[in-house]
Formats: sequence, C-alpha cells, structure tokens
Amino acid sequence: MSLNAIRLGLLLDLKEQFSGLGSRDVDDLAPLLTAIHRFDHITSEEEPAEADMQRRKFLRGIVDIGVNAMGTKPLREEARSKIVGYGKELWKLSPED
Repeated sequence: MSLNAIRLGLLLDLKEQFSGLGSRDVDDLAPLLTAIHRFDHITSEEEPAEADMQRRKFLRGIVDIGVNAMGTKPLREEARSKIVGYGKELWKLSPED
C-alpha cells in the first residue's frame, strides 16, 4: 500500500471518529496526537523527501480534524497550536511549514 493511501486512510478513520460527537475539549485531542506519532513510525523507513511531504500533508489533515471538532474559536486556536506544535517538534519542521 502506498504511503499516500495509508495517510488518507488514517485521516478518514480519524475524521469519522471525530465527526458528529459535538463540541470537544482540547484534552480530547489525544487520539490525533497518537495518530501523528503512529504516522511518524510508518514514514520512518521512507525516503526523507517523500516522508517530509507526507508528514506535512498528514499534519494539515490532523489540524483540520482537530479544529473542526472544537466548538469555539478560542478552543479552535488552542487545538491548532497544540497539534502543530506537537507535529513540528516530532518532525523538526521549520516554522513556516
């Protein structure tokens, strides 16, 4: 299975898990952070350029899911900050990513 297909499959599963459950709290983001760590493991054996591209795409998808699960603007901003910070720290992405 291609890395792109794995990424899309994980994002679809997470989107389904987080949809329709009403407003969440930032503490409820643990499954998304776990998914970032899991995707890191999946991409660790890939060519660095491909892995970085897929990680960036995955992180954007995770941010969308997490932000959309939050009910208020302050929670959305907090969720975005928490998810992006976790991904950037794990993957050593530059600030503009």
